[in-house]
Amino acid sequence: MPTRSDNSLLDWAWSDLFATYPASFAVTLAYNPTLVGTVFPAYRLLGTGERIRLPMPALKARSDVRQLATSLKVSCERIQSDLDRLHRNMDRKLFGARFHKLPTERRTAFMGFIENLETNAHVHLSWRVPGDRLEEFAGQIQGLWLKTTPHGSIRIKPIEDAGWGSYSTKRRPALKDPELFVANRT
Repeated sequence: MPTRSDNSLLDWAWSDLFATYPASFAVTLAYNPTLVGTVFPAYRLLGTGERIRLPMPALKARSDVRQLATSLKVSCERIQSDLDRLHRNMDRKLFGARFHKLPTERRTAFMGFIENLETNAHVHLSWRVPGDRLEEFAGQIQGLWLKTTPHGSIRIKPIEDAGWGSYSTKRRPALKDPELFVANRT
């Protein structure tokens, strides 16, 4: 069992890792798991036993019928899988179909933490991008994320100081659950 001083040392190590990682961009990817409407037909049961079908999200809702809020659960495995797909698609856009043959230091790389898995799943990433591809990366990532996760959202900002390292490790999630730490696997 880690002691209090061990936890302080681990806190410092995570913050230091993020502060010194040679990242170009701070990227926050969100899943936006609560949607208005439901993907399955929903019914209201009346006192008489009659069922009334509620409108689907694609249909214009009437003021006298409310749609159900749907909460989508997002697992750590799905997030890592989506990040793998996003990373692969980004490197393919930046470097072409044979991107995997490039040395890893010439490709993009990321590491980060998953936060609020149960309520508002999102990931804070530090993303390293080769200097000659910064503009292209910034122009492509939003479209690639929304293609991967249509209801998602993204914030991207160039990293100019160590503040992002402190912010992205503010909850020290990996101390409680190492599954919450994510990094590129290719």
